[in-house]
Amino acid sequence: MSTLTELFVPAFVTICCILVSLLLLIYKCKSRKSHKTFLLFIDGPDPDNPACALALWNHLVASQVLSPHLHIILTGRPVDLKTKKQVKSDIPIKEQIPRQDWEQTNAVHARKLLSDSAARINNYLISCGLSSSSFTIYNGGIALYAPISDVAHDWEFLYDRTDLITGVSSDAGTIISVEEYASLIQKYNSLTDDDRGTTLMSLLRNYEMVPLSQLRVTLKQTQHTELSVFLGGPATAVVRLFEGDQNNSLRTKVVELFAMFGALMPEKSTLLGNQFNAACDMESAAQLFMEKMFPNVPMYIIPTETAKLPELIVSAGELESRGAHSYAVSLIKLWESTHNDCPQPIFDVLPVMAAVPEFKKAFIWRKKKVVIQEWIKDGEVRQKFIFTDTDHGLIYVSDGTFNLSKECFLQFLDSCFRA
Repeated sequence: MSTLTELFVPAFVTICCILVSLLLLIYKCKSRKSHKTFLLFIDGPDPDNPACALALWNHLVASQVLSPHLHIILTGRPVDLKTKKQVKSDIPIKEQIPRQDWEQTNAVHARKLLSDSAARINNYLISCGLSSSSFTIYNGGIALYAPISDVAHDWEFLYDRTDLITGVSSDAGTIISVEEYASLIQKYNSLTDDDRGTTLMSLLRNYEMVPLSQLRVTLKQTQHTELSVFLGGPATAVVRLFEGDQNNSLRTKVVELFAMFGALMPEKSTLLGNQFNAACDMESAAQLFMEKMFPNVPMYIIPTETAKLPELIVSAGELESRGAHSYAVSLIKLWESTHNDCPQPIFDVLPVMAAVPEFKKAFIWRKKKVVIQEWIKDGEVRQKFIFTDTDHGLIYVSDGTFNLSKECFLQFLDSCFRA
């Protein structure tokens, strides 16, 4: 009997080990099959951009079984830091918001500002609890156009620069107060144009962004089987990344795209003739949405009209009362102060909401196609990015309504900004 036992027990243990190994192998295969790699394309100006990265991490990326990681591709804007931030009292403000004919672009300024934007987003995510190893920021280049005047743009690169107030270098990355921001605006506005450009350039921080070519190499690795694309800025970097994919091996990996882009009626619902993200680079917008860069891939687009719905406008105070992370709240408070203390749409978190299964029913999707209208005015070619109805294709655009309550949106934001 003991001999049988001695033979049976090792054999049983071996069989159990084999079964466990097989189960683990099956589990890993299934996990790998369902694993997604998340690519977030944003620009740097407003607090909804880093908020989108935080929302994407908390709702979708962190739950990935295999090495969760967020790839952030950052695109800059043309800029001239010499431009004084001061509107004229004798000209309607609406006429001063678009970029003016007299404004110039300094390529060196634009590249340095992009680097500083990366530093700000890095500070934001780490301050909100992410590990520096959980995300990578890539250089998505500079968009072709700056549709908003440098006069009207906030000096957002001052938002997290308490060190400029205290003189303590370790305070860099901490959000300044409303009063401190106003004092810095006054200080740098008082300089001559040349001194202002030199001074602001000296304040901008360096951040070593990873080149797009390296991201391309990374995504070609076998573990990146499905790419999920999120867009909250110009289409510039999306086109640059996938245009460099010579044999289309990356394009075929893309399984979905979610974007905050365009408007249903841009002439009525936007400050500009086109929604900002579209206006920054109409050429890339056309390539992405009209030239079948990702054939057979569903694209879900949140337009301006949906983002500006009253039930989707939440104040910093509301977020604070629900326990949102203090860093995110402080930044949104400062943002509101530059807009007459009015709550602002957190535009770029909405594509993330649309991608989360339990919230996707919040939106009604209409099948659309993109058309770029062109005409000549004052000797110049003008363009308009519009959606038109269609029965074909895989572009789905929110119809400008929201099916759930504001409380449901707040619950979504609770997870986005959890402390």
